[in-house]
Amino acid sequence: MGHLAEHVQRALGDGRRLGVRIDYSREGDRLLGTAGALKRADRFFRPDALVLNGDTYFALDYGRLVQRHRAQRRSVGVLATIALARAPDATRYGSVTLDGSGSSIVGFAEKQTVAPGAVAWLNAGAYVVEREMIDRLAPDQPCSLEREAFPELLRSGGRIAALTSEEPFFDIGTPEGLAMFAAFYAGLSGSRQTPHRMTA
Repeated sequence: MGHLAEHVQRALGDGRRLGVRIDYSREGDRLLGTAGALKRADRFFRPDALVLNGDTYFALDYGRLVQRHRAQRRSVGVLATIALARAPDATRYGSVTLDGSGSSIVGFAEKQTVAPGAVAWLNAGAYVVEREMIDRLAPDQPCSLEREAFPELLRSGGRIAALTSEEPFFDIGTPEGLAMFAAFYAGLSGSRQTPHRMTA
């Protein structure tokens, strides 16, 4: 938790009235980035944890993601698994490079390096991460999971699995993306059927 954390804690409490348990990890005044914040929450990795970005929505069965990670952990020793969504314009998000089988990530392309109009797989902000990877991070140091920790893991010989999905993906961190998601959700609630995939 970072900016305005007290408002979230006041609204949700310990989660009992929602039928869940909520524990909080406070980032404090210094922004630590996505990986630095996870390092502060390392006690929750036992030995792995499902990690979701708060500013995206991906209509994925997260049970499939966890199963995929644990199978790849047993077979090839991956330290993380990333869910990937299809993007019609990867220049907005950047993309990942997969191996020939499509099961492992071998590289990351920042948005500036992707050809305009390219269709590619993008990081959908849903991961399963091993405590072993979190242990590699320096405590209380700013670090980006996407731009630093994952690429460094590959450079050091670590392995990252991929789970590709054509399910709807939305960037809800912008007013436009949030409006698109609201329209998607209204249609889903009204029809009780899954509409065609939309991408913010």
